[in-house]
Amino acid sequence: MSLPRDPRNNIGSLIEWMRYLNAIDEVIQARVGIDTFHHQTHEGNSYTYPFVDIDVDIAAPKYILLRTPDTLEEQHLTISVGADGVAEAELFENPTVNVVGVARIPINRNRRSTNASNVLMYEDPTIGLDNVQLAHMDFGAAGQGMRKLTGAASMRDEFILNRNEDYVIKVTVTADDTHVNIQPDWYEVTRV
Repeated sequence: MSLPRDPRNNIGSLIEWMRYLNAIDEVIQARVGIDTFHHQTHEGNSYTYPFVDIDVDIAAPKYILLRTPDTLEEQHLTISVGADGVAEAELFENPTVNVVGVARIPINRNRRSTNASNVLMYEDPTIGLDNVQLAHMDFGAAGQGMRKLTGAASMRDEFILNRNEDYVIKVTVTADDTHVNIQPDWYEVTRV
């Protein structure tokens, strides 16, 4: 919604300002409200990356490393995971990172925005110690066959991540050749 004309000019402009301030839908005249995550998507501050691995084994859990910047920006993180078998997903803070892995570029959810995330993201890092567990989710079902998503979990409550910190998402499976999807979602805001 663009900023209306100056309301001091006429009553029509005043009504436009009232609609702007109260977020009134012009067609059905209903109040419009969106959650913060949705709003940050519109602002161009919401990011994601779809990690897919069709061959996760028992002996080699899937790791995703997120490295936050040392800036005033806050990263508000949620995670969704899925697998074609029994699995567990965990979020750890301050792991021991031996090798960072393959760099990935976060995707801005607002495809018209030129904003870029300040989070560095890596696939398949080598982790020495997981360290502080922040979240744990068990999910999935056994014996359903490849390429059929049998279990999914989503962390709906967000974590506000520390500055200049490493976080790993770890998915451990109970059968070799498990298909795993991991989707971290976050938005970045600067506290004023």
